Amino acid sequence: MASHSFEDLLKAHLDDMYAFAFYLSGSKEAAEDLVQDLFVNLKVRNVNTDGVRNPRAWLASLLYRLFVDHWRKEKRSPICLAGDETQGRGEDCIARAVEASPGPDGLLQLQEEQQQLYLALHELSEKHKHLILLHDIQGYSLSEVEVILQVPVGTLKSRLHRAREKLLNKLQRVELRPRSSTIF
Repeated sequence: MASHSFEDLLKAHLDDMYAFAFYLSGSKEAAEDLVQDLFVNLKVRNVNTDGVRNPRAWLASLLYRLFVDHWRKEKRSPICLAGDETQGRGEDCIARAVEASPGPDGLLQLQEEQQQLYLALHELSEKHKHLILLHDIQGYSLSEVEVILQVPVGTLKSRLHRAREKLLNKLQRVELRPRSSTIF
């Protein structure tokens, strides 16, 4: 069992927790709020991390529960602002990918592929989407995902298989659609 100071946890896992929060929430601001809430709560409560074997999975588990709590509160809220649900989702991710690609053709292709993947991923059910985000995108092992989602590994394996199949089917449907031609 390892001992981790709060500062060590923050330094080592801040970027991972932000990336996970961004995938869950779909917006930069919401992700920042979630991560801030997570680490502030840990600091204020002076949580003892001496018995934590896998701090990354433990923090992701706490962040996931915090996200679910926030999501449930929003769903129950009588105040719903039009457009907030879809505003900003994936734009930062696509923008970063576009900046990193080599040329205009690569940029366009990468942007289209990411947009298709993003749209297909968000058509999945919440449990399938979160599982793919955690395991395939964030790189958590199934045993770590078991801790985060509190679902047995056997169930996760079957869900992951079904989630990948559904995602592949959605992506194949998108590929079959004729692409619009753009004239520059």
